[in-house]
Amino acid sequence: MTRPSPSVILFLAAAVWGLYWVPLRQLEALGLTGTWGVALFNAGPLVVLIPWVIRNRATQMQDLRAVALIGLAAGIGMSLYASGLVYSSVIRVTLLFYLTPIWSTIFGVYWLSERLRPGRILAIVLGLAGLWLLLASNDTTTLPLNAGDLMALLSGVFWGLGATGIKKWPKAPTMITTAAQLTVTSLFCIILGLFVFGDDLPGMDVILPALPIAMGASILVLLPSVVAISGPLNGCSRAGSAF
Repeated sequence: MTRPSPSVILFLAAAVWGLYWVPLRQLEALGLTGTWGVALFNAGPLVVLIPWVIRNRATQMQDLRAVALIGLAAGIGMSLYASGLVYSSVIRVTLLFYLTPIWSTIFGVYWLSERLRPGRILAIVLGLAGLWLLLASNDTTTLPLNAGDLMALLSGVFWGLGATGIKKWPKAPTMITTAAQLTVTSLFCIILGLFVFGDDLPGMDVILPALPIAMGASILVLLPSVVAISGPLNGCSRAGSAF
């Protein structure tokens, strides 16, 4: 069977990320509000990943410095994106996140010494113009970015950094890198919930009813999309700029 091209993989993964908000809204309806739903949702795949990494530790416990850096950057990016979906509108967060090619291009030029081609320059200009149109408002009494919008904008920066790291270290083991990313995402969301938004820890009476949705959606949908990005696209010239 013919292997899907990187462009097809990226398209499918991006489509999944565009629907990221659906299970989060369902968890919110069950009482798992704020960043707690994001933390539980991203922790779900660790039930599968951690045993797999331990079993295959001979091949996975390599390039741990690269794994840590990619996992930290991509994990923070994912947590900010998902948290932005909770605290702002889906449309604004998605548009702000998908400015990622601007930041990944900048990282690629300065970190990987990539050439800045005219097409990339045009894409950056158009992206910044779109950002200006999105934030432009005649209302001078409100800030152009709310908390969710700011998290979405920063999520693209961190995700671009993580994607550039994937390209710089293409031999970083995929599954442990994915596990590191999801672990950072969950932990960072807990930190946001406790110390930034001041939310109380949810009780088991809220967590248990939310587990089937969180575990099912994250393992069956989220996990394959994250592995698709950090695995088959390692070393691909588009990996740093596509997300």
